[in-house]
Amino acid sequence: MAKEITLPSGNKLELGYASFEEVGKLRGSISEKLKTVSLDGAKDLTSKDIVSLVKELPSLIESDDMKAIIFECSKRSIVVNKKGDRENLTPSYFSNPDYWQDYYPAIKSILEHNLNPFVRGLIEALPKKAKNLLSQILQ
Repeated sequence: MAKEITLPSGNKLELGYASFEEVGKLRGSISEKLKTVSLDGAKDLTSKDIVSLVKELPSLIESDDMKAIIFECSKRSIVVNKKGDRENLTPSYFSNPDYWQDYYPAIKSILEHNLNPFVRGLIEALPKKAKNLLSQILQ
C-alpha cells in the first residue's frame, strides 16, 4: 500500500515513487541550486548554516524549472478527495483555491518520499565519523 498523508484540505495524498530518471533530474537540480547557497565557508555545519539553508528552500522549489521537475515526480501520486474521487497530483489540482493550502505540504511530501531513499543510502555510504556527525545534525 502506498504511503498516505492527509492534506490541510482534508483530501488524502497517496504518495507514489517517481521513476529513477525523474528523481535523478530532481537530485541534479537540487544539487545545482544548493551550489549557490553560501554557508560562509564553515568547516562544521552550525545552526546558523542550517538557518541559511532553510531560508533558501522556498527559492529552491519556486523556480520554474524546479516546479516542472517536482510535478514530473508527483504524477504517480494520487489525491483522493472527500467524495472518494481520485486524480493524479498535477498543477491543475491547485486550480481550485480551496486546495492552495495543500501546495506546500504536498510538495514537501513528494520531495521527502522520493529523496529519502537516496539520502538513507548516502548516509550508509559515508565513513563512520561523517555518519555520526550527520546523525547528530539530523536529530
